Order: sequence, then structure tokens, then C-alpha cells
Amino acid sequence: MPEAVSTWVETHDYLACAHVHNDIMETYQDDFNKYKKRISPDLLRKVLRSVARQSGTKFIYNRADEESRSDKVKQALQKLTLAGLVTPVTHTSADGVPLGAQENERSIKYLFLDTGLLLTWQGIPASDILLASDVDLVNKGPVAEVLAGLEIIKNKDCFQRTEMFYWQHESKNGNAEVDYLDTCGGVVLHMEVKASAQGAMQSLYLFMRKKRLHTAVRTSLENFGAYDYIDPIPENNDPNPLRHIEIYPLYAISHLTTDTLIMSIL
Repeated sequence: MPEAVSTWVETHDYLACAHVHNDIMETYQDDFNKYKKRISPDLLRKVLRSVARQSGTKFIYNRADEESRSDKVKQALQKLTLAGLVTPVTHTSADGVPLGAQENERSIKYLFLDTGLLLTWQGIPASDILLASDVDLVNKGPVAEVLAGLEIIKNKDCFQRTEMFYWQHESKNGNAEVDYLDTCGGVVLHMEVKASAQGAMQSLYLFMRKKRLHTAVRTSLENFGAYDYIDPIPENNDPNPLRHIEIYPLYAISHLTTDTLIMSIL
């Protein structure tokens, strides 16, 4: 948020920035009263706060408001989406392009509009993030996931509403999830987000195995890089078990859909 950035430049005071964030959120919530004839302002506030609390996970309606029907919560989410306060990230089976052709609207995650506002609303001081070590950041995966998603959106056409997708696989042995799927030039990009320079990649490996894909992207606190590995148990008679992973730092996530990256992974 520009005002928060300006406040930091002038004061270098984390608390002053948090005050700006709170003022912005109070202004948004006060505006909800303008639409009270269409939908409950209290419900909009509860749902928006629940989006913040459920960051990085499939949105569960009854966690937003146990007393409201799911269709009312869904209506509130639609209003917040149209207002640009949240962005849906929809599950897709990712069998091809366009990704929206295989979407499952029963499994949706939502991105909060700004990571600074998100942290303030969750009661996490900015200093906890900016001054944290790699070990501290291991438990802040949802924040990293939101940051990555917002950076992807920022790099899109501002005149067109962005559609965001992810992939998940549920089984009795556990769930697997790939954080973001995107397309560029007819190529599907598969992105795994990590909040540190470490972390297992089993979900991404499983996705690549099932879809017979040979390239993917990892974004984390690591520097630019890449590595190859051999899939020990390829499925569907895949004749090529070689897998290639491109590594991009979180701060460079907006470059993921450039021609340079496309050429590097083809």
C-alpha cells in the first residue's frame, strides 16, 4: 500500500505502518454499510476476516460464520471478489489448456488483497517477517503463498480479471497440492511455493508424474537456479523419467511468465 510505504520511508517505524494498515481496513469495512440493502455488512466483515485466517488453504464456509447459510457466505465472497478485496484460486484437474475448463468450484482458496494488510490483521508485526531467520520463516508458508499469488496477478493484464488455479490430490494416504498453475503461450507452468530455502517437493513430483510433465518451477528464498532428477516410479509408461525444476526467488516471481523462462524449461 503506497501510504504504508511512504510512512516507512519517513519514519522507519513498523508500528506506524501497522496503524496505516488498520486505517485502510477500517475504511474498507465502513464502506460495507453502503450495501446493507443487498447484503449484511457484518457478514462481509466476517467473511473478509475469514479469508485472512484461511490463507493458503481451501476455504471452508462455516468457519466464516457458523450462523449463516453457505449460500450467503458464497454471496459475500462474490461481492468481495467483485470489489477486488479477494481473489479466488480454483482447483483444476489441469489436464490441458484452458485450465478453467477442468475447474472444480467446490475447492477454492482465496488470496487476501495485500500481504501487509494480511499480516496486520493476523496480528503479525512486519518486523517478525522482515527480521526473521530462515528457520523462523518455515512456519509462514501461507504468507509466502499469498505473496507469490499477488505477484503473479501483478504481472497480468490490468484490464482483464485474472483467473488463478491450483491442483490438489486427495487420497486416504494424504493430500498433495501444487500451489499455482498458470499458462503462457499455450504452456502450463506449475509452481510450488516455499517460505524458506528448504522444503520437500513431493506434491510437485507427484503432479508431474501423474500428468507426465517434465518441467516445473519452485519459488522460495533460494537464489536463481535449477536442478534435474530422475523419477524412480514414472507412471503411464512415461519413456522419459527425467524431471527439470527451475528455481526462482520469491522477489522475482513476476518473471515466471516471461519468454525467457518459457525457453529455459522447454
